[in-house]
Amino acid sequence: MTVVLRVLILEDRHADAELMALELQAGGFDPDWRRVDTEADYCACLDQGLLPDVILSDYRLPDFDGLRALRLLQQRGLDIPFILVSGTIGEDIAVEAMKQGAADYLLKDRLARLGPAVMNALEQKRLRDERRQAEAALRDSEKRFRALIENSSDGIVLLSAEGTILYDSPAVTQILGYAPDERIGRSVFEFMHPDDRQASAE
Repeated sequence: MTVVLRVLILEDRHADAELMALELQAGGFDPDWRRVDTEADYCACLDQGLLPDVILSDYRLPDFDGLRALRLLQQRGLDIPFILVSGTIGEDIAVEAMKQGAADYLLKDRLARLGPAVMNALEQKRLRDERRQAEAALRDSEKRFRALIENSSDGIVLLSAEGTILYDSPAVTQILGYAPDERIGRSVFEFMHPDDRQASAE
């Protein structure tokens, strides 16, 4: 089964873009691709509603280069796999591109690796999406938990394993009369009656 893939190709030679599309087909994709070769057209594609699933970019373009294209993508806060495909890229440029966030790079005379490279980049993007969703769910859960604690009439205290007070709920102030920051970082045993302290130690 082929995977439909929206592809934006930054390339000034139409024939090279067609070769990339053919390699994607050979790799099991059904590419719905568009070629641009100017910064203005590239930015217009990024700013429209229907974004590509992957971006394939030559390093040298008529009025800008692949690294600038990558920065323009990142400035918009878009997480779209970006792969450099060039006939002239050197190792130093390739390494710099990866450091700056490119998903991969390959040479035009080794396009057979394009399908697997795109597949891997999409998988890494899926994992990032899952991690962001899990982190967002955790933040929402923490907000709900904090709201329950802070609106409870019961005093709730969080302690470390050594008995250090890490958190007092607002109700603790109402019950004990201590300001919220008076007890944080101190041992809970300091606030116990001496008889209770001895019983707890036993």
